[in-house]
Amino acid sequence: MKLFITYGFLFFSLIICFKPSPLYGKGEADKAKNYFEEGAYKDALMEWNKLIETGNTTAALYYNIGLTESKLHHTAEALLAFEKALRIKPGSRLIQQAIELERENINTATIPVNPFFLKEWYKQLIMLLRPGFWVVLGLLSLLIVLIRFLINQRHKPGQWSIDLKRSRFLIAGGFLLLLIGFLSYGELNRDNEAIIGKPCSFRQAPSVDSPTIKEIGEGEKVVLVDQIGDWYNVYLLNQDAGWVKSDCLWPITIGN
Repeated sequence: MKLFITYGFLFFSLIICFKPSPLYGKGEADKAKNYFEEGAYKDALMEWNKLIETGNTTAALYYNIGLTESKLHHTAEALLAFEKALRIKPGSRLIQQAIELERENINTATIPVNPFFLKEWYKQLIMLLRPGFWVVLGLLSLLIVLIRFLINQRHKPGQWSIDLKRSRFLIAGGFLLLLIGFLSYGELNRDNEAIIGKPCSFRQAPSVDSPTIKEIGEGEKVVLVDQIGDWYNVYLLNQDAGWVKSDCLWPITIGN
């Protein structure tokens, strides 16, 4: 019970004390929203991208960019933005539905294979908070242990082994939160996925003389496996494997 209360306090403190301040003024966000509602999609897109340049990489912002690109009939750009939003909030049904709807505009789109549910749960867990939040929460947990240890040693010196034993769950929890923070960072910044930015030949081998398996439409998502020169070995969402030229790919990376 005490452990639950302690972590409840830590989580509440993190939300209150370390709530990220907006990196842009409310007026700028309102301007983009007004442009979008008025149908001035290019102006709205310009404002959304300005916010990205300030370092504001939220799922909501990428989702807004995706909607705006979709209104402009830019399928690849829209899916790139939606995939970035999904990277930040992997459990969002709203973003998933936007992706499914936009994929209907891809020529000869592949039929995705449903991912393993445990893998999806894992992503949703570690992305519940941004990496820095997990790390700060873990450090606060270990700081509480240190403070308790110093206070107890001052009043009852020589009982450090007893103090550490009593705090073992808090210590383990602190290191677990730090681990989740590092895993969250790795998930957020991985570079093994991309969107096909233009119609591209999907070949059996990394050569223009290799037989073409199929033509991939712009907007298709691929998983990057290997690279040889200007060629990437990729998997499509239906698990088909092949090679594409690097100039076809738009990496799904947060902050760009």
